[in-house]
Amino acid sequence: MTSPLVSITVPIYKVQKDLPRCLDSLINQTLENIEIILVDDGSPDQCGNICDEYAAKDHRIKVIHKENGGSASARQVGLEMSTGRFYTVCDADDWIEPIMYERLLEKAIKEDADIVLSGFYNEYPDGRQVIDGIYNYTSQDCYILDLMYNRASVNTWCKLFKISTIREYGISYQEGINMGEDSLFLFKLLLKPLKIYTVNEAFYHYQRGLNTATYTNNITLRSVEQIEYIYNWKIDNYSDNRYKRAHLHALVNLIFTSLRAKDIDSCVFKRLTNNLSLWMLIRYKVITLKSILVGFSKLFGLRFGKMLIWMLYRFYYR
Repeated sequence: MTSPLVSITVPIYKVQKDLPRCLDSLINQTLENIEIILVDDGSPDQCGNICDEYAAKDHRIKVIHKENGGSASARQVGLEMSTGRFYTVCDADDWIEPIMYERLLEKAIKEDADIVLSGFYNEYPDGRQVIDGIYNYTSQDCYILDLMYNRASVNTWCKLFKISTIREYGISYQEGINMGEDSLFLFKLLLKPLKIYTVNEAFYHYQRGLNTATYTNNITLRSVEQIEYIYNWKIDNYSDNRYKRAHLHALVNLIFTSLRAKDIDSCVFKRLTNNLSLWMLIRYKVITLKSILVGFSKLFGLRFGKMLIWMLYRFYYR
């Protein structure tokens, strides 16, 4: 049997409504030599049965049923099971264009790339469709800086990775980091010299939903702690002076996110804001709506900051 060219991990948890659409988009790829690894992360609904039904109809599908361990553990299981030349992820509530993996693979092989980037569609509940992720990079450092400033997507689902590169450098997902797990994975990999190629087309449909049961839309103290972990990791591993301003941006985003967490307490909030200097915001010219909100929250306390978020979040950050 010929080894697959692309291995696709699909982490699955509480998505039975959207899962068939996702799987249909995968099995109908124009690139047929793929393997689809469905990781049922202990989903309590009918997702497990749906996975088994699709596997019975398509030999390229492998199903793994496991106890719930979070998104990072599901991704890692899929990565370890991958036998293809290249690796990617598709979230179970999203879907992709039929040509996606054929187009990315063609460029990956032609350019001998370690990572191939592509664009994606933001799909909003009101029917809006907005293209994002169209980049053009001349250096790896430019790409890293754009990632740090949130000008580029850290998500693994709009990228194709050479598996031999991942395994050569021992890169893995970190269990327990289920908010920002793709970010940490990517920044670990980017510590190494890589050949990165961009495809300026959109193929992936990312479903944006304010009421979905995801880490992004349900911010808790645990979520904040995970983002803080990644922030501290980047401070330690990307310590060059050229990243200082980007780290300040990340700290502002971290504190802003903490204001969205219903169970955040004043001790944690004080610990986070103690790392923020208002003078540094001025010095590095990090003057944005977020930094202003965070600055006022540092001055007047957690309760005041949460009130500001409650008043303004729906207008600016949906």
